[in-house]
Amino acid sequence: MFKSWSMALISLILLILVGCSDQSEQVDLDQGVMPLTDLMGTDFENISKIDVTYGDGNKLVIDKMNEIDQIADKLRQMSAEQASLPGPGYLYFLDIYQEDKVFRIGDTITLDKRTFKLVGREVDELNKKMVEMGRKKFPDLLPGIDLLN
Repeated sequence: MFKSWSMALISLILLILVGCSDQSEQVDLDQGVMPLTDLMGTDFENISKIDVTYGDGNKLVIDKMNEIDQIADKLRQMSAEQASLPGPGYLYFLDIYQEDKVFRIGDTITLDKRTFKLVGREVDELNKKMVEMGRKKFPDLLPGIDLLN
């Protein structure tokens, strides 16, 4: 009788431990500044294309691997922190196509009804890159924005 109770107890403990193990992979959204890769749950690998929508309505499709890799490298270096509210308007946002998923990243990101903002010098670097790429196709893109100097 004691042997069957102890086996049942050990089995129950193992089931609880195994059942809770997946929770460790979830990101704590209240941890302050965190890597963008952790927040988004992606390594930004295997991206097939990036659609850029600028604040003035112009759209750009990025599908050349060298350009995708440059943007993905910047995204991997970025961090984000929780923000109180999204700001008004946007400079641009990216729709990133990775395998069967699409990630939207802009000045702010909304996940689980929470708003996050990108932080760090990498944000300015990516902003300059995206405006520069857009102005190659649309010379009058965002005429009041001077990020390149």
